[in-house]
Order: sequence, then C-alpha cells, then structure tokens
Amino acid sequence: MSDLCDSTGAGKLKFVLNYKIKSYNHLQLIVCLICATAQELEKFKFVLDYKIKELKKQIEPREAEIIEMKDQIKEVRVCTCVRVHVWECVLCVSASVCRVHACVHALPIVYNGSR
Repeated sequence: MSDLCDSTGAGKLKFVLNYKIKSYNHLQLIVCLICATAQELEKFKFVLDYKIKELKKQIEPREAEIIEMKDQIKEVRVCTCVRVHVWECVLCVSASVCRVHACVHALPIVYNGSR
C-alpha cells in the first residue's frame, strides 16, 4: 500500500490507467472500423446477389433453348442413321441385282427346240 501512496506509485498507476484508457479507445476505434467495413461488405454482397439473380434470369431461357437444340440434334442423328441404313440397304440390293444380272448374262443361252 505504501507504493500506491508515494509519489512514484501514484505516477505509475496514473500511467497504467492512461495506457489502458488509450488502448480501450484504440480498440473501440478498431471495432467501429470493423463494423463500418462489415456494413460496406453487406452492401457489396447485396449488389452481387442481385446481379447473380439477374444473370440467372438471363440464363434460364437460354438453358431451355439449349435443351431444345440438343433434342433437335438427337432427332437429326436418328434421321441420319435411318438414312444411312436405308442407303446401305439400297446399295446392298443394287449390288445383289448387279450380281444376278451378271449371273444371268454368264449363263449359256439355251434354245428351245421348238420354233
């Protein structure tokens, strides 16, 4: 107790008290800056969320168009496969006809004895 009562003890106590008050004020300033930064970030987040919603609104119709175009591509592929198959059949038949025609021409001509 004697330290606090003498002049040097009171000076130390006053110094410590002033230091703690300055530290407290500094921390209050930091808290205020953090709160202001948080508010700015909230505003920025709100703007970005709005932009994201607007972009999604633009994307949705395009996604529908993409799905429709994919369906059209599938239909075209099916039609193309059918056409290729038909042409393969036509070529196969025409090749068979050519072979039959060649066989017919290769046969010896047999005349019937009746005139």
